[in-house]
Amino acid sequence: MLPVALAVLISCALPCCHAIKRTADALVDTEMPSSVDDEMPSADFSVDREMPWTAVFDAPEEAKLLSWWHKGTRSQWLASPSWLDRNATAIVTHAGKNNQEFIDMAVMLGISLKRHVPDYPRIAMGVMGMTLENQAALKQAGWHVVIVPDWRAPEQVSDLCGDSCVDEAFLLRHQDSLEKINAFRLPVGRVLFLDADTYVASDKLSHLLDSTHLPEGTIGMVQNGCRNDFNSGVMLFKPDLNKYQNMLTAVAQVMVGNSTKQHDERIINLAYKDRVTALDKKYNCMDRTVTGDATCDQSCTEVVVSHFTGLPKPAKADEKVLSIVRKPSSPRLHCSSTNRGSCGVWSGFYCDLVASRSLLTKPLQDKLSSAGPCCQSPALEDDASDCQESEDDVSPLRQGQESRAHPTSMVQTAN
Repeated sequence: MLPVALAVLISCALPCCHAIKRTADALVDTEMPSSVDDEMPSADFSVDREMPWTAVFDAPEEAKLLSWWHKGTRSQWLASPSWLDRNATAIVTHAGKNNQEFIDMAVMLGISLKRHVPDYPRIAMGVMGMTLENQAALKQAGWHVVIVPDWRAPEQVSDLCGDSCVDEAFLLRHQDSLEKINAFRLPVGRVLFLDADTYVASDKLSHLLDSTHLPEGTIGMVQNGCRNDFNSGVMLFKPDLNKYQNMLTAVAQVMVGNSTKQHDERIINLAYKDRVTALDKKYNCMDRTVTGDATCDQSCTEVVVSHFTGLPKPAKADEKVLSIVRKPSSPRLHCSSTNRGSCGVWSGFYCDLVASRSLLTKPLQDKLSSAGPCCQSPALEDDASDCQESEDDVSPLRQGQESRAHPTSMVQTAN
């Protein structure tokens, strides 16, 4: 049984690895076991494991309560395979552990990257405990898989911050997303981080990768709607071990209840306060959102990267959700005054799901079989008769009740 370990990039076993191209197809390694009963490859090891928590840089007091901290140093760069150029720009995502929605969203992101920017190394981080089947799905979509430590909260946390401390609802939503911070210690020249629920729609992403200058010590992000902070769904940055250590300390303080609840986006914004280079919203296109009485029109005149904020995701293995996503009329009926994200490309995304069905997880493959065929936009004469729906067919849908609602409508949820 593997210890909770410092994440490492799984080594490439192909003979041609040292002369490899930067294409994602070449990054799919072959050392992963072939079945769920096999053990993980020996390349997943821990550096200086079982070190005392005080030996890890300037470890905060909270670290002694976190088993994942004192079982190994957390202050080092991640290991990397020999073929990965230390000066390269890598495209990175975080797929979580075993949540079907996020695994399949990461698969679709990988497919879109292969289509539009195939010549960059692509790295998908997964939390320790990710099944071999899910790792295989990511690799088939062109990702090189990195397994990172599972940052769990202790069973009992302090009550120093009262009701604002971490709770079950917060951990359910964010505990497996905090590990995305590991991207800040990847040993590469630059990282373009894309949330798993983003989707690349244009070759123009290469302009962001090749032609964007960031002043030293800054990060590139898109403003978060009406708010004064920035969305962490798309980030361009140079990995920084000091920044990573500061953010990791913040995670520890949140996990043990010595700090108010902060998800990864808030932690990253604080780490780069006044050091953010604003990127054009076309690189992180989120639909119109509403904050109080103020309306922010975030409609993108050009879309390079779509971002499907909120829950459920359009790749959720749920027949009712998929029946909404497939219909071109759904954005008008289901996305008004919500944070649904790039609803406008739902039907095209669904068509891509259908075309990529063999690469998806089995639960999603099964639901796609019953959800219906692709609906073209603009409509074609041979489209299915149910590709449109009327407003009379719409009733509210709450997160967690997708399959029991009929008909369905997406409602506002947290990012």
